[in-house]
Amino acid sequence: MSRSLLILNGKKSDYPGFRETVESLRSSGLEILVRVTWEYGDCQRFVDEANELGIERVVACGGDGTLNEVANGLMNLPREKRPYLGIVPLGTANDFAVSCCLPQDVSEALKNSVEQAPRTIDMARAEDHSFINV
Repeated sequence: MSRSLLILNGKKSDYPGFRETVESLRSSGLEILVRVTWEYGDCQRFVDEANELGIERVVACGGDGTLNEVANGLMNLPREKRPYLGIVPLGTANDFAVSCCLPQDVSEALKNSVEQAPRTIDMARAEDHSFINV
């Protein structure tokens, strides 16, 4: 069974439909953990926790800033230990998600993030900073 850890931007913790979709996915048999960010650095700590727990998928639930922090956290792990990255766009612009034609509906995006087969994407690195979107 696939195990996922959702990293939810704290400002979006009451996003309509999010909690209900998580509960529905859990009732279908998926193991889903949720962590809510409070301050800068939380994403890295949660990515490290996912690594320690052997989580297969880490899902960034927020806007482009949350996605950037989660992606950087994953890139700090050795390649062979990196969980897959899922994206649930809950921000204002959701530039990366829109450019990748990812679903903007929270339920559909969350289901896709934990159930669909992963796809490979490129990331760039400049000095110690990785980025997923320009």
